[in-house]
Amino acid sequence: MRILVIDDNATHCQVAQKLLGDHDLTVVGTYDEGQELLCSSEPFDAVLTDLMLPGSAKAQIPNSPLIGAEMPIGTTLAFLALRQGCKRIAVVTDTNHHDHPASAAFDIFRSEKDRGRNHVFSVGDARVLCTNSGNDVTLFDKNTLESIGYDFLFSPEGEEKYPYSRGTIQAKNWLKVLNQLMEEG
Repeated sequence: MRILVIDDNATHCQVAQKLLGDHDLTVVGTYDEGQELLCSSEPFDAVLTDLMLPGSAKAQIPNSPLIGAEMPIGTTLAFLALRQGCKRIAVVTDTNHHDHPASAAFDIFRSEKDRGRNHVFSVGDARVLCTNSGNDVTLFDKNTLESIGYDFLFSPEGEEKYPYSRGTIQAKNWLKVLNQLMEEG
């Protein structure tokens, strides 16, 4: 599967490479790189993008205070992916919905009957997922990037291996996001 991941956080990019490395994977770190790929290349099978990305230097006037400022422009990349013909698209943020209104806006896409689980919806024949920190951020071993369950972390063995959660990182679980996009129904 040909997959594009767009995220400005190096840890999220490393985790994407670890979790999705069996695919034809392209990982970029800026809006401009994502836009260029989505406007000039063959369609990707899946596009997974961060919501909050630094503002584009190309689209702003010189010396604009918005250049480099984090903005919710991942949704624009999702629209470009739709226009390109991509069939699996996710906009993912690790920003808590209590901390930013753009993250809070994604709560409308949660399914009440599934107790807050994200709801994949359709736009034409494309499947789209918009998700924030509660569902698709996972704890990983800082060195191996292996997923760690929270139950294990708080078990006696986990507390011994990761005292005070040292040696762990939280990152987007790109594989979980992709699997949600691939589920039928």
